[in-house]
Amino acid sequence: LLNGGTYTQEQLDGAYDAIGAAIKALDDGSGFTSPANLPASAEIPDVFKFTEGTAVTADNWANRATEIKALYDYYMYGPMPDTSAETVSYSISELTDSTREITLPDGSKTTVAARTGDMTITVSRDGKSSSFKVLVALPTTEAPEGGYPVFTELSASMSFWGMTFPVSISDNSYYAASRGYASFTYDANEVAVDNSGRTGAFYTLYPYGNSWREQTGALVAWGWGIGKILDALENGAAGELN
Repeated sequence: LLNGGTYTQEQLDGAYDAIGAAIKALDDGSGFTSPANLPASAEIPDVFKFTEGTAVTADNWANRATEIKALYDYYMYGPMPDTSAETVSYSISELTDSTREITLPDGSKTTVAARTGDMTITVSRDGKSSSFKVLVALPTTEAPEGGYPVFTELSASMSFWGMTFPVSISDNSYYAASRGYASFTYDANEVAVDNSGRTGAFYTLYPYGNSWREQTGALVAWGWGIGKILDALENGAAGELN
């Protein structure tokens, strides 16, 4: 139409609408209705009915749970990619003893100690690799049989007025270390920035694409980051850190 040289606004509007209709009619292979074609509904969906209307029973609930997960993958979070081809390695910095004054829940203050440092996790896949740093806080006491119990803490660096505030080990982690727990804190923005830029260690390996199968959101990417911490622990870091 544009190459024809002359056209009316009505013709242009008609061509635009035709393009939109063609896009809505495309089949993305998901088996679900495209978001553009979802009918409006004032009712809350019935969790105990399959998408096609079959009632859920105790015998087929597992299938409905699988379907619900697939709905979340498609409409909300994006899918977790297949990570079976990944190789996860790590390097641990020298840990040092440090102390911090923290405020307890009752308002009183106390000084606690921890052994702190960092671990760099590198993930390789299909000739590409990406890395992110994890802050480590360990108890100063000897590890019990089986090692310290451990948790991960997600944080995020922030920028204001031209200044960047990096992620640091929190008072929570210092307090936990004083009670015998190890912690790993990582910067969510290093793994996946929560904006349309789609940058970070995750998107280096799994670029955000045009297909819904290539449109993993930040929440799933952050979960992937926690998974890589667990992989590093299982690959030897747990033994080195007790």
